[in-house]
Amino acid sequence: MGEAEFRIALRSDKAGQGLGWIVTSETLEKGFDEIGLTRIHLIVRKNNLRAIRLYHRLGFTLRGECHKDVNRKPTHFLMLDLQQNDYLAAMAISKARR
Repeated sequence: MGEAEFRIALRSDKAGQGLGWIVTSETLEKGFDEIGLTRIHLIVRKNNLRAIRLYHRLGFTLRGECHKDVNRKPTHFLMLDLQQNDYLAAMAISKARR
């Protein structure tokens, strides 16, 4: 069908509580299973190691880097994406492990 960009921002006091996993996995499920997207892409700050690990566990693949000004300061980002077929394969493996 198409593709979508995903973005999430959690307050620092909410980090580490599993909210990123919940929001991201539910978004992927809705996007791929219900809407029929073929690709979901995102950018994440290069220094946000927790989020990067989460995205890799969910099957996202690094596609490159970019720089954007955030509050007038240059900020480094990684660009990642997830294809529908890779998502479906990752979910099949995850279900088999349960």
